[in-house]
Amino acid sequence: MHFCKPNSGYFLEILEKVGVTPQECLMIGNDVDDDLPAAQVGIKTFLVEDFLINRYDRIFKVDYRGKLRDLPAFLEDLKKKSYRKEILSLGD
Repeated sequence: MHFCKPNSGYFLEILEKVGVTPQECLMIGNDVDDDLPAAQVGIKTFLVEDFLINRYDRIFKVDYRGKLRDLPAFLEDLKKKSYRKEILSLGD
Protein backbone atom coordinates (compact mmCIF):
# COMPACT_ATOMS: atom_id res chain seq x y z
CA MET A 1 0.00 0.00 0.00
CA HIS A 2 1.23 3.45 -0.90
CA PHE A 3 -1.41 5.45 0.95
CA CYS A 4 -3.42 5.28 4.16
CA LYS A 5 -6.84 6.54 5.21
CA PRO A 6 -8.16 9.18 4.66
CA ASN A 7 -6.15 9.75 1.45
CA SER A 8 -8.34 9.04 -1.58
CA GLY A 9 -5.40 7.15 -3.08
CA TYR A 10 -5.88 4.53 -0.35
CA PHE A 11 -9.41 3.77 -1.47
CA LEU A 12 -8.46 3.81 -5.16
CA GLU A 13 -5.59 1.41 -4.54
CA ILE A 14 -7.86 -1.02 -2.70
CA LEU A 15 -10.43 -0.87 -5.51
CA GLU A 16 -7.70 -1.68 -8.01
CA LYS A 17 -6.28 -4.56 -5.94
CA VAL A 18 -9.71 -6.11 -5.41
CA GLY A 19 -10.72 -5.47 -9.02
CA VAL A 20 -14.01 -3.68 -8.42
CA THR A 21 -15.53 -0.29 -9.18
CA PRO A 22 -16.58 2.24 -6.54
CA GLN A 23 -20.21 1.55 -7.45
CA GLU A 24 -19.76 -2.06 -6.32
CA CYS A 25 -18.56 -1.07 -2.85
CA LEU A 26 -19.84 0.23 0.45
CA MET A 27 -17.54 1.79 3.05
CA ILE A 28 -18.81 0.94 6.53
CA GLY A 29 -17.19 2.85 9.33
CA ASN A 30 -17.57 4.96 12.41
CA ASP A 31 -14.81 7.53 11.88
CA VAL A 32 -15.90 10.68 10.07
CA ASP A 33 -12.34 11.69 9.16
CA ASP A 34 -10.94 8.29 8.17
CA ASP A 35 -13.90 6.44 6.64
CA LEU A 36 -16.19 8.96 4.96
CA PRO A 37 -13.56 10.25 2.49
CA ALA A 38 -14.26 7.04 0.53
CA ALA A 39 -17.15 9.02 -0.94
CA GLN A 40 -14.63 11.25 -2.75
CA VAL A 41 -13.85 8.35 -5.11
CA GLY A 42 -17.50 7.36 -5.56
CA ILE A 43 -17.87 4.72 -2.85
CA LYS A 44 -21.19 4.81 -0.97
CA THR A 45 -20.83 5.20 2.79
CA PHE A 46 -22.58 3.78 5.86
CA LEU A 47 -21.85 5.56 9.13
CA VAL A 48 -22.07 3.44 12.29
CA GLU A 49 -23.52 6.04 14.64
CA ASP A 50 -23.41 4.27 17.98
CA PHE A 51 -19.59 4.23 17.98
CA LEU A 52 -19.13 7.58 16.23
CA ILE A 53 -15.71 9.20 16.09
CA ASN A 54 -15.88 12.84 15.03
CA ARG A 55 -12.76 14.44 16.51
CA TYR A 56 -13.32 17.89 14.99
CA ASP A 57 -17.15 18.03 15.11
CA ARG A 58 -17.28 18.08 11.32
CA ILE A 59 -20.52 18.34 9.43
CA PHE A 60 -20.66 15.41 7.06
CA LYS A 61 -22.84 13.78 4.43
CA VAL A 62 -23.34 10.03 4.33
CA ASP A 63 -25.38 7.80 2.07
CA TYR A 64 -26.64 5.61 4.91
CA ARG A 65 -26.42 5.63 8.68
CA GLY A 66 -27.50 3.45 11.54
CA LYS A 67 -26.54 1.41 14.54
CA LEU A 68 -24.15 -1.51 14.38
CA ARG A 69 -26.87 -3.97 15.40
CA ASP A 70 -28.97 -2.87 12.39
CA LEU A 71 -26.17 -3.42 9.89
CA PRO A 72 -26.88 -7.09 9.00
CA ALA A 73 -30.53 -6.34 8.14
CA PHE A 74 -29.49 -3.24 6.20
CA LEU A 75 -26.96 -5.23 4.15
CA GLU A 76 -29.51 -7.94 3.42
CA ASP A 77 -32.02 -5.33 2.24
CA LEU A 78 -29.36 -3.63 0.13
CA LYS A 79 -28.46 -6.97 -1.46
CA LYS A 80 -32.12 -7.60 -2.34
CA LYS A 81 -32.49 -4.14 -3.88
CA SER A 82 -29.31 -4.64 -5.89
CA TYR A 83 -30.54 -8.02 -7.10
CA ARG A 84 -33.88 -6.50 -8.16
CA LYS A 85 -32.05 -3.75 -10.08
CA GLU A 86 -29.96 -6.37 -11.84
CA ILE A 87 -33.06 -8.34 -12.85
CA LEU A 88 -34.79 -5.19 -14.13
CA SER A 89 -31.75 -4.17 -16.19
CA LEU A 90 -31.69 -7.60 -17.85
CA GLY A 91 -35.13 -6.81 -19.27
CA ASP A 92 -33.82 -3.77 -21.21
